[in-house]
Amino acid sequence: MVRFIPRAEDPQEFFVGAPACGGCNAVTDHAWLPERFRVRNRHPSLNTYDGAVLVNRRFVGLVGTSPGVVFDAVPGDAEYYRMLVDTVVVVDRTVGKYKVEGSECSVCGRISQYGWPVRFCGGWPPEAGFVRTDVEYGTVGATRICHQTPNILVNPGLASMLTSERLCRFRALDSE
Repeated sequence: MVRFIPRAEDPQEFFVGAPACGGCNAVTDHAWLPERFRVRNRHPSLNTYDGAVLVNRRFVGLVGTSPGVVFDAVPGDAEYYRMLVDTVVVVDRTVGKYKVEGSECSVCGRISQYGWPVRFCGGWPPEAGFVRTDVEYGTVGATRICHQTPNILVNPGLASMLTSERLCRFRALDSE
């Protein structure tokens, strides 16, 4: 498996107005969509400033039936979809570069987490095209709304096809 890297970043915040924890400002509904959002950087795949993964219609057309991924149309921009990965792999937190900072939120239990996964518990679902880590990385406790994001991983065959179509990039997982 390799780590999915969108081709660009959009400078806007996707999650403004999303439901958030009263204790730490972390987004509480990852499937939430804004009423209106228009993508500025018209790349085939991108992250918004606050961590949403958006892809264009061509990307969806090529991988729309791949196991483990769901696409929701972005209100206000008919060309783009929010990409959510629903197949989860468990990160082995005993190896690699994994770090926790601060204390758990007293309301939702989230905590700031950083690092890169290098090993996983339980193996990979054999049919998976896309998977996401159970660890959601990023800061909580910010003064503005924050969104922790998992790493998205892709099987090598799908990664090769997406790379040849220039829809996104990939990075090998670090070794232990």
